[in-house]
Order: sequence, then structure tokens, then C-alpha cells
Amino acid sequence: MLNGKIEFYGENLSLLAISKKIGISRETLNKHYEQTGDIYEAEKICKKIIAEREASLIEYNGERLAIQTIAKKVGVKDPKTLKKYYEQTGDIYEAIRKYDESKIEYYGEKMTLDAIAKKNGVKRDTLETHYNESGNIYEAVEYCLELKRKSESSKVDYNGERRTITSIAKEIGIDKKTLKKYYEQTGDIEKAIKAYQETKQKAEESKLEYKGELKSLKSIAKDENVAETTLTRYLKKYKNIDKAVFMAKIQRQKTRESKVKK
Repeated sequence: MLNGKIEFYGENLSLLAISKKIGISRETLNKHYEQTGDIYEAEKICKKIIAEREASLIEYNGERLAIQTIAKKVGVKDPKTLKKYYEQTGDIYEAIRKYDESKIEYYGEKMTLDAIAKKNGVKRDTLETHYNESGNIYEAVEYCLELKRKSESSKVDYNGERRTITSIAKEIGIDKKTLKKYYEQTGDIEKAIKAYQETKQKAEESKLEYKGELKSLKSIAKDENVAETTLTRYLKKYKNIDKAVFMAKIQRQKTRESKVKK
């Protein structure tokens, strides 16, 4: 770049001038230019965006328009729902009709489920499920709000935020049921995480080298089809995992033979 200009097909042009040549906003071009460091790569990405945008336009009353523009023209307040019906039907006029039919009377207004869910801050899918079950939008909303209240009350303080145990578990790579178990034991999320990590560390340290791998006693017992308690007993006695497995298998065979004789 020289004096704020970039060489583009033999010309030194500003990003604004190049964006006009391509037919895209300066901001979009600049974003991809900064990411790639190559104006021609940025041009390719922008042209792909333009092509995808053009392909998404819908024929409506003699014009090719974006779904958001059509929604605005026909007074649809929820373009996402209109788009969903268009994807289902492949016909924008049929989609508009289905959209109008899908509206529900809610406190004096005709609203879509999406709009009602958004208004109440609840999940649309959950609202739809319970509305279909009850046939009553007010009961369905109240049910979803109760779920939301329970979710909020179950949140814990973590790094200065109110978070669900599920989201914390996902962030740090712990099974949510395991983290919840430790949280119930400790009553503190930080202590729960620490307790889990300490337990995990002990489990790692207790692993034994067996057949060229580090494995837990439980895993070895499962692989060799012997009782873990029997394997543990022989390991304590012989202090050698190979010997312990050998003896546990003998014990397993003796147990089977005694059952056959009976």
C-alpha cells in the first residue's frame, strides 16, 4: 500500500474506489483484505459474497428482492419466520400466506410464535412444543417462563458472571453431570472444578503400564474380562499387574468350573 492506495490491476486505487469497482461495501472489502493481506484474494471472497447474495434474491411482483425487503414491503415483522416458510414452500406468495395464518392472538395482537418467544425472552422451539401440546399460548408462555426462572436460579457465579453449570462444563471440558456432582458435594463451583481436577490427576497417576499402554485398573479388568475386585486383590498381593491379571484369570476359570460342577 502506497499513500493509502493499493495496486489493483495496474492502477493505484483507494479501498473505496476498489470496493466500488467490485460492487461491495468498503467495510466488507477492508475486512477481507486485512484477513488475507492480498487484494485479489479479498476480491475473490467479495465476489463470492455478491454471487451468494444475488442467488438468495427472490422474484416478487416483478422484482428480485431480499427476503428482508419483501418482509418490510408486506408488513411482516419477523423475516426469519417468513424465510422459514419460503424454504418450506419454495413460493414467496405461499410463504406470506402461511406466515399470516401462523399468527396467534396474544394480548390483543396477532403475533408469530417467534415474535412471542422474543417478546418473553424464551426459546422458540420450547414454546412451540408446549403450545402444540396445550393449545393455549398463555399456558405455553408461562411454562417456558417457569423453565427460564428455574434455569436462572440454578446459575452459579463463575469468573464474575452468572453461568449455568452446563456452559461452564462445556468451556473447561468436563462432563456436565460430573461437574454437577462435584458442585453438589462442595457447594462452590471453583471448589468443584478443583476437586474434579484433583480426582482426575489422582486417576492419571494411578494408571498402570499394561501391554505398552497406561491404563486404569478398571479398564484392564474390563479388557481382560476379570472382576475388578479380584484384580485389585491380586495386584496388592503381587505388586505386578501382569501377575495379577494371570492370577485373576485363573480365579475366573476356577469360579466357572465350580459353577458347572454344581
